[in-house]
Amino acid sequence: MQRAAQSAGLPPPSIVHVPSPYRFVIQPIVDFIQKLEEKHPDRDIAVVIPMLVKLRWYHYFLHGKTGELLSGLLLLKAERRIAIVNVPWHLA
Repeated sequence: MQRAAQSAGLPPPSIVHVPSPYRFVIQPIVDFIQKLEEKHPDRDIAVVIPMLVKLRWYHYFLHGKTGELLSGLLLLKAERRIAIVNVPWHLA
């Protein structure tokens, strides 16, 4: 991926850590992505969101829906240049 970006004359993609207060996760991420959109109006943005895959049906009640909520807010607030990539994360 880095070689493809460099051969196109673009900076390679990077992983960004967005700090946030305890249990206040969604809004700092959405704000960061909206600022990134404004800073780079000519580029596409990919957001990778881990989605928990639970072993038992009742585990869905024990874990929050942070990934689903973040995906929904990005679909509502963001522009069409944002690609949402949901990655399964198996809960052992």
